[in-house]
Amino acid sequence: MTNVNCLQGIACPKCGNDAIINVEVRILAAVTDDGAETFGDMEWDGSSYTECPECKHRGTLAEFRVEAAEGQAREHQQEASHE
Repeated sequence: MTNVNCLQGIACPKCGNDAIINVEVRILAAVTDDGAETFGDMEWDGSSYTECPECKHRGTLAEFRVEAAEGQAREHQQEASHE
């Protein structure tokens, strides 16, 4: 799947899942004794806790960026070729 919106460039670095990713978000809520009602925009960034619901891999959102995962794979390949 090629994501073009919220998950563009995001996939699990372990299993490749890019259909749904769990991301910890910040949002404002009006909290009373009876419960909470959220409002406003949700926010997240590269340091947000992220997990794959398919394989349970966990990390930061930055680690789930496809570009970051591809760069890490290239680094590992280069290290292995120098050994």
